[in-house]
Amino acid sequence: LNLTKVSLPSSDWFQDIGSIDLEVPYLFDAAYSFVLAANDLLHQGVPVADMHSAVLNRAVRAVEFEGISGPVRFNGNGDRLALYNIENVQPRSTGALGAVTAAYYDAEGDQIVMNQGMDMYWVDGRPGARLPQALTVCAAGSFKDEHQVCHP
Repeated sequence: LNLTKVSLPSSDWFQDIGSIDLEVPYLFDAAYSFVLAANDLLHQGVPVADMHSAVLNRAVRAVEFEGISGPVRFNGNGDRLALYNIENVQPRSTGALGAVTAAYYDAEGDQIVMNQGMDMYWVDGRPGARLPQALTVCAAGSFKDEHQVCHP
């Protein structure tokens, strides 16, 4: 793929999006990330036979572009640096249960940010902005790291 000969995707490609699933832009950007990474490797002189998973994985992590779903960049773990909605099942005013966006995860800042005025409903049925202590007790001989994850 030579970027001087192939036009980059633009919003003109998606004028009628009524029939497109919401996941399609993310799938396109994921596939395009691999295309750009492979193209970069080819321009570096890496033979196709040498483009095994570790080489391609490193190349994908270095890719940065303006995708259909927004800016596309990756961290050292290969996770896309984006905001991820955290959906939580909660009782509604009707009494029925429904999913709400209670918080989001900021991959670049590596933090969870609660939506203002929202609490999470935890597996024990209680609401609160923080995980209840009873749900985070580590086994004997274990410890919690700075993210409150238990380790042996």
